[in-house]
Formats: sequence, structure tokens, C-alpha cells
Amino acid sequence: MGNLKNFFEMIGIDEEDPIGRFHCPGCILLPIVREKNIPLKNIDYKIEVFETLANVEITQYYQNNEKDFIETEYLLPISNDAAFVGMEVHLPNEILKSIVQPKEEAKQQYDAAKEEGRVAGYSGTESHAPDILKIKIGNIPPETSVKVVLRYIESVEVHANKKYRLIINSTLTPRYYSRNHPEEVSPNITTTNKLAFTWKITANIFSSKAILEVTSPTHEIEVRNENEQHSAFVNLKNCEYPNRNFVLLYQTVAIQEPQFSLAEYNLSLNPNIDTRQYCAMITYMPDLVKGDPDIQLALQNNRLEPKNEPDFLDSRGEFIFVLDRSGSMGGSRIEKAKEALILFLKSLPSDSYFDIVSFGSNHQCYSKELSERTTEANVAKAVDYIQTIGADMGGTEIMGALVESLIIKGRRPNYPRYVYLLTDGDVSNAQSIVNMVENNRGNIRINTLGIGSGASPELVREVARAGNGYSEFVTDQQDISETVINLLMKSTIPVCDNIKVDFDKTMVEYATPDPSALRFVTIGELYTVFLFLNDKFSNVGAIDVSISYKHPQTGKEERTERTLTVQDAIKTESIPKLGVHFLLKGLSRTKKSSKFIGEPDVYQAIQ
Repeated sequence: MGNLKNFFEMIGIDEEDPIGRFHCPGCILLPIVREKNIPLKNIDYKIEVFETLANVEITQYYQNNEKDFIETEYLLPISNDAAFVGMEVHLPNEILKSIVQPKEEAKQQYDAAKEEGRVAGYSGTESHAPDILKIKIGNIPPETSVKVVLRYIESVEVHANKKYRLIINSTLTPRYYSRNHPEEVSPNITTTNKLAFTWKITANIFSSKAILEVTSPTHEIEVRNENEQHSAFVNLKNCEYPNRNFVLLYQTVAIQEPQFSLAEYNLSLNPNIDTRQYCAMITYMPDLVKGDPDIQLALQNNRLEPKNEPDFLDSRGEFIFVLDRSGSMGGSRIEKAKEALILFLKSLPSDSYFDIVSFGSNHQCYSKELSERTTEANVAKAVDYIQTIGADMGGTEIMGALVESLIIKGRRPNYPRYVYLLTDGDVSNAQSIVNMVENNRGNIRINTLGIGSGASPELVREVARAGNGYSEFVTDQQDISETVINLLMKSTIPVCDNIKVDFDKTMVEYATPDPSALRFVTIGELYTVFLFLNDKFSNVGAIDVSISYKHPQTGKEERTERTLTVQDAIKTESIPKLGVHFLLKGLSRTKKSSKFIGEPDVYQAIQ
């Protein structure tokens, strides 16, 4: 393979213009409010987790009880880190399968098929709502059952430095359309508070390491362990409505040890033609709390106690908390945000400063001028103030509050500034906000906490990425202590910026992200790199790969070596497809076209 054309052909993407054509859904379909809707009867989720890779299949069953052919439209919340790999629409006498095409071309073919009276389907995102996938199905016959199947792949996250976490989003909340973007028309997004259908979730977890525990902080589940604790089978205990996100947590032994996986896949659509290729996936979470008993104890207890409260910062800092007080934060969300904010304040080092910037239709600062020092009296006064506030400031104009925190508000000399955005993230101009943060962050780190089921993954995750910070989510029913502790530690303790991945470059065609361009890795962050191997590896049959780093506190080098052989390979397209998805995300962030050489998110070996 001399270029990426083979990879794009395998997943149906044109190499000449790949950006924006590879959708990545991660949640259920929601019917748009229309005069005639196809009743959604039930939803089945089938999840298979292999090590840290999750394959998710969503099957939805609908019944058209109308006497006419109709068109229906649905919205699908999508995850930033998931790769959409297929969609099928099953009708009584035919099955429609998706292909990936340029957006305008796909729309034209969809409209043409409708005009010809054929059943047709279309899916795509809009620029003002990139985290919502719109799906249309046209010319559905009367009195017909319809089954829609969607498949996607994503990497699991690490939660609290000790567990893997998979989130299945189930809800959309109404989006606030900024007054600065009046030309954008809001889609009629509904919530799932009173849905008449139920969902069924089953999950199979397979791990080379023993599985210690499988839990869900959001739902009651049944768990069956097999294969000497290397397999776990999970299903919902009760028949439930999808009115909140489903969160699955599982813990294995030695979670900090690197994992090496090798996939064998066939580039040809003809199974009789042997075009076997190989892709390696290396995942690693450095043990950055090693040697710090205070942080280890806090993680173990999931709470901060006066007797073991860790000093997260050896140096001083200025902490600015940007609090969403818009109308969509009403009820349990604002209470969760207030609880988180109080815990943040009580956990700060004494030699620091803080301020609170509240926003809705406008914004206001708690401190009249510069930020307040974190004395006991000042923190107590701020806690009393927080107890009195509510979701009473109207719309969701995040931009002004972040501009205040990053640019306008005066700085405390010699105190590094950390910004924490607490929001449900339901805005239309997410990309404009991300661009502003990326262009104005300077040496400030911006971290985000998504509040409540339905919080926008696009805004919460991408603002943190653009601000060189970290993101976390907390559901309406979840205990917030562990999440706040995790986010505070991730954003303030020393980071690991010297991870090295070494391999024989003559056997690697592409690597993504480029191992030499790693930003940094912090506590609880899973570092993943994909190596697309070439024909030399296929002929030799083995490659030596090593991953190493120096601990930021102890200075000790940690190194793991592994030899990957063709005999170890598993037959799957999931790993290379997710690798290509990561590559495309990196390219879209840099706003480049198909120029791959020299990009920080992709490496090509020069031979």
C-alpha cells in the first residue's frame, strides 16, 4: 500500500475529499415531532467489548399504520469518538444498505429515488449541529413493519483512573440557538421524558485480563461472569424507558499495563481475492498516581475527607468556574452543578485564587474585580452565594462568559489560570465556541464538566480538547464526588509528555496519531495509537513494538516490549476502521484536505 486509498475504499470513502463524510453515531434515534409518525415499538442494543474496543449494534422496530406512503425523519445524538460503520433498513421484501457519499450527492440521489417511488434512506449532519445525525427514510409503504439497524465502533473511556466506562446516550435536549447565529433554524428536537417505547440492552465483555467488577451507576443490571473472569455478560434487569443515558463500568486487573492488539482484515470486497492486511492497536494508561498515597486514597474512597484531602497542586493557581445558569439547566441539573462547584471550591489549594462566572442570556462575575483568594472565609462566603442561585438567566450564551474568562478578566501574576466550564452544552454554535477557545487559550487550560443526560458531547469534549484540558460527564442520578475529584486531578497534577512508541518503521505504512507528535497524557487518560502495517510485515510475519515513558514525579522509566506476529492476529475490521476514523478526525481538525504527509495526526514511514 503506497497511500490511504485502500483504507478509504474499504470503508467507502473517496480519498480525494474524505473530510466530513464519515459519520460517527452513538445513540438511539428520536422521532421529530410531525403530523404523522411511525410508532417506535422497541429498541435493542447489542454491545460487544473486546479489551477497550466496543462494537455497538442498534436495532429499532417501527410500524407504519398509515394508509399512505410516508417519509419519516429521525435525529440521532452522536459521539465524537465513535466510527459509524453501517446502516440498514429492513422492509418486508428488501434490505437497504448504506454507502458513504459526498453530502450533496447523497441528498440528490435520495430525492431522485423518492421521485421514482422507490424506498430510500439518507443520513447526514449539519454544520450548526455536528453532533446530531439526521436520518430520513422515504416512501415507506403503508401498514408495513420497518427495522432499522445501525452499527458503530468506539473506544471505551477510563473513569477515575481505575475503571473502563462506556456511555450509551439516549436523550437529546432542546438546543439553544445563539442570538449571534439567527440564520440557523433549530430542528424540532424532542426529549425522551415521556416515550412510549422501551429499550433492551445486552453487553458481552471479553478481556485478556481478569474482570474484577461490572457495574452501572445509572441502571440496575444483571451480570454473569464466565471463562475464569475473562468474560462478562450484562443485561438490563428491568424493562425501562430510554429517558437517561446508560453508563457501563467495568474493572480489570492491571489496568495500567499496555495492551497490544493485532487485526487481520481483507481490503477486497471479493472474499476469494487474498488482500490480507494488518493493523495494530496499542492502548496505554500510564500510572501517574504511583507513589502518591493521598491521591490513591481519594480515588479509593471516591470522596475527599479532611484527614486525607490531597493537595492536587504543588504550585499556586487561579481557578475560574464558568457556570451555566440557563433555563435548560433547571431542576436536577443546576443542583448537580452547584454541588460540583462547592466540591471544587472546597478542594482547592490554600495558596490560590478563584472566581465564578455565571451565564445565561448574558454573564456576570462573582468577584467585582480580580479573583478571590481561597481563604476559609472567602470559600464559605462563596458557598453561601452558590446555595442561593438557580437556572434563572435565560438563554445559553457561552461565548461571552468564556471570552470574559480567557481574555477580559484581569490575571493574578504568577498564578496559572485554570478554567472549568460546567454546562449541559445545548447550543447551536458549538464550533464557533471551539474555534474561539482554540485561538485564545494562550497558556490557560480549559476543562469541561457535562451536566445531566443529554449533555452535548460535541461541545463538552471539543472545548476541552481545544483548551488543552479534560472533560467529564455526570448524569442526573450519579454521585458527583468521584467525577469532580477525577477532573480536578486530571487538570492539575503533573502530566506525562514523554511517551515513546518505537517500532520498525520499514514495516509501518501509516501511524495515527503520529507517535512523535503526542500532546500529553494525564491521569486516567487512555493513549491509543494505530499502526497500519505494510507488505514487508506480511512477508516477515512479526514486528517488535515497545512503549515507554518517564514518570513525571519519580523520573523512573517504565517500558513494555511486545512482539506481534501474524499468528496472534484476530480477524476483524473494527480496529482498522476506528484507526481510519481517528485519522480523519485529525485531518478535519487541522482543516486540511487530503495532504497527509507532515500532519501531526498521521505519520507515514519514509522508506
